[in-house]
Amino acid sequence: MVVKLRPSGRRYTDSPQGFINRCECVTLMSTVGLKFRAYTDNATARALKVLPDAACALYNALRSADSEVYKERGKGLSQNGLRMLALELRREHDEFRVLFSQVAQGMADRFYEARERFLDGLARFPTGDPA
Repeated sequence: MVVKLRPSGRRYTDSPQGFINRCECVTLMSTVGLKFRAYTDNATARALKVLPDAACALYNALRSADSEVYKERGKGLSQNGLRMLALELRREHDEFRVLFSQVAQGMADRFYEARERFLDGLARFPTGDPA
């Protein structure tokens, strides 16, 4: 069915009903949703389970290093310092090598932004066990 607009504002269609006396034109768009399950081999499944654990461990390591620096100097690490520390930890420890360097630096940026938002009073600092 094709809907066309006449100059008078009334719509007409190519359907047998002819004119439609409604003034609004409703367009229905079909939405298609796909649901799938990815089946992986054992090596890929192990790698997918290791990534969140490594990311969590790196975040906790950055957090504890920042708190130690704060206790020593009275000031936390800068954003660049956190990024360099994340890369250094990734280079030195095998458990962090599964993460890409951009991911490690992104985690350092997110930690820095979370700390800044906390200090500005905009958010509450994430609680948990400092490593």
